Amino acid sequence: MKSYIYQNIKFLVGNDSKEVSKKTGISKEVIKKIILETHIPTPEQICLFSDYFNISTEILLKKELKIKKNVPPIKFLVIDVDGVLTDGGMYYSESGDEFKKFHTRDGMGIKKLTEKGFPVALLSSGFNKKLIQRRADLLKIKYVYVGKEAKLNILSKWCKQLKIKMGEVAYMGDDINDLEVIKKVGLSACPADAVDSIKRHADVITDKKGGNACVREFIDNWLLSTIK
Repeated sequence: MKSYIYQNIKFLVGNDSKEVSKKTGISKEVIKKIILETHIPTPEQICLFSDYFNISTEILLKKELKIKKNVPPIKFLVIDVDGVLTDGGMYYSESGDEFKKFHTRDGMGIKKLTEKGFPVALLSSGFNKKLIQRRADLLKIKYVYVGKEAKLNILSKWCKQLKIKMGEVAYMGDDINDLEVIKKVGLSACPADAVDSIKRHADVITDKKGGNACVREFIDNWLLSTIK
């Protein structure tokens, strides 16, 4: 399996090798050698980088980081529904009732946050408000919007209500109607099968597709490390 440790450390350190050295105790010379790929970082050094940048050692080793540095502590998670919490499919019964398929692992990840009092929202441009509200109630999600108003407008209202900045929001979306929000928040993510325009701007692209526990992946591997 390919390791991304060298390019990830280079990406994270950037021009801050002096500060990173000071905080981690790893000499500037060693950091430079790691960046130049002339020194293999020891397990202890990998753990020090992991602690300093608040990123798991598994991600440092196995994923190509595109996440922005110096992300502020995240105080609010907002999630699109169709194509993120679901696979984007539209299912109808013979009588015309609409169904949506949700993944249990996404639900468990969200409940880990809401049960701690961490605010989570569902923000959808879809139609079936009752169905989405039912899912939100089950997961103890307080903030829900289903409708055609611009998503950024709704999010701005929520931020004012919670007295937080847009940079303290994490958002996960998959399609062009999410792009405006993706560009504004502090930490953005999309599933593996998001449209290309979203992938180009998202800080995190999960390995999982929409409706297949991509939200759980984002929460466990990325979001939890930013929550203070």
